[in-house]
Amino acid sequence: MGGDYSNDLMSDTTVLVVGDRETEKYRFCVKKRFDVVFVRPNAIKILHEKWLEGDDGLDIAHYKLPAFDGLSICVSRIGDHSKSKFSKLISDNGGVVTDSLTMSSSCVVSTERSGKRYEKAIEWKVPVVHPKWVEDCIRRKATLDMKYYEIDKINAADLGANSCLVWEHVTKDEPKIRQTRQLIPETDESLKITKKAPSLWGSIMGNLKAQSKPKNESSTWEEEQVVDEQPQIQDRELAEVSKPKHHEQRLFDNFTFAISLFTKAQEETLSRVLISNGSEIASVEDASSTHILIPSNCTMDDYTGPKTLPIVTEWFIERSLHYGEIRNDRWGQVLYQKMSNSGVGISISGFSGIELLHITKLIKYLGCEFHETFRKDRDFLVVNINGLGIPKDSPLFHYRYPEVVEMPAPSSASLMSTKAKISAAKKWNVHVVSAAFIWEWIDTGLQPSNSNPEWNVYSPPANLADSLNTNDASKSNSIPTASAESLEHAKLPSPRKKKRKNWGRLVGKAQESQLSADNEPISNLFPEPLEEIQLTQVSYENDDDPFMKKPRRR
Repeated sequence: MGGDYSNDLMSDTTVLVVGDRETEKYRFCVKKRFDVVFVRPNAIKILHEKWLEGDDGLDIAHYKLPAFDGLSICVSRIGDHSKSKFSKLISDNGGVVTDSLTMSSSCVVSTERSGKRYEKAIEWKVPVVHPKWVEDCIRRKATLDMKYYEIDKINAADLGANSCLVWEHVTKDEPKIRQTRQLIPETDESLKITKKAPSLWGSIMGNLKAQSKPKNESSTWEEEQVVDEQPQIQDRELAEVSKPKHHEQRLFDNFTFAISLFTKAQEETLSRVLISNGSEIASVEDASSTHILIPSNCTMDDYTGPKTLPIVTEWFIERSLHYGEIRNDRWGQVLYQKMSNSGVGISISGFSGIELLHITKLIKYLGCEFHETFRKDRDFLVVNINGLGIPKDSPLFHYRYPEVVEMPAPSSASLMSTKAKISAAKKWNVHVVSAAFIWEWIDTGLQPSNSNPEWNVYSPPANLADSLNTNDASKSNSIPTASAESLEHAKLPSPRKKKRKNWGRLVGKAQESQLSADNEPISNLFPEPLEEIQLTQVSYENDDDPFMKKPRRR
């Protein structure tokens, strides 16, 4: 998504993913780093899923970790009126308020050094903090270290002193977004994607799962975007499909599908989806049939039945459900032919949603080697040409199947990644083409000319030979290098563990740790966004089909 990941807390870090507050990184940021936003780990997954759906208005500030999230706080002797006030403040900011004290309580809020709960808290080593801690945590929008507020150890005049050294900046830069309780749901169920037709989309496509493996290599973009085919659908999802939805159940009115070449389980799944959307199901020989439906990895030669009716694949169903309208285009039509293994290595960039899923499968149907990672030894980089600033009168937008290249433009982060990859492809002498190149190859059975303006975005110079046998030596000499300007802003490491005595510099030499936007760090020159994810879909193909095997991880 355009971000830069690091295990270390750098001077230009702006987001800290918090799995545990009891770490030196969290304490350091709360105390000294006003410019760092704290989020839960599942916030990244939520943002990634929304980003893949095309939502370009994402703000990570909406997914902040509430100040008291996961804390169980016992409110003790602070007066009835104040107790009600502070209990509400804690609850509104993610905490759980209790009247009873247990050994698992996070802390006790009290103004008095007496009482049974106070004595037990001291015995059980549960911190007893002044109510000022609650107020300061809400002001800081983070959990301040309790040791600065313990009433049994700190004098009243010194309560909160040195707990935060950036109050001036916190007050000045206080976000306009109001905190609310549980901005991010706890359960995994709440992380599911919701689309125009959530039940049907979940049934046809399955659940989206994102996996990432960070890479620091400058000549690599690691993008786990493996498509797992599932031969069966869960009973719960099938039940959801059967539920009528007034805004989606009539999508296939006046359609009667004859389903052929699918397994029994796959046919049952398709039938449920189609019927719930207004379609009728008939046999191939039935005169009432309006369309023949066969798997996307089959060709016309595989289907031996009557060919007097339009023949479509499950991609026609999936695209129609995805866009909420009938999409009778080339994507959903039958393949002319499938290829044997060509050994051509292909990576993609800028695709999302249904196009991402289908272009990935199409490359495998073609017999090419699909790579999640873009490296300098790839033969082709296939990109979504929308949003790149290419004029609409360009031949790239006038392929004979316009729908092949006309698709939603990437989000801003995905677009930035695509442009960076194109720049790298030029340095590495890798051909850059549109999706029309893949379709032309499928339709003709021959590898298209790399220089055809209808799909050629970039071809290496002619003296490098316009073929797949690109000079590897020339590629290896084209490794991107950082600019001199970016070298001025070296990143600095964070503390790791208490036992380590000799930490590196925690912050930069500048008075403030925020880096100027004009001085981009080295790592931002070649971002590694997870713009494509691992998808799971109910398979309509034969699981033994060699064209449907999972791509190898590199």
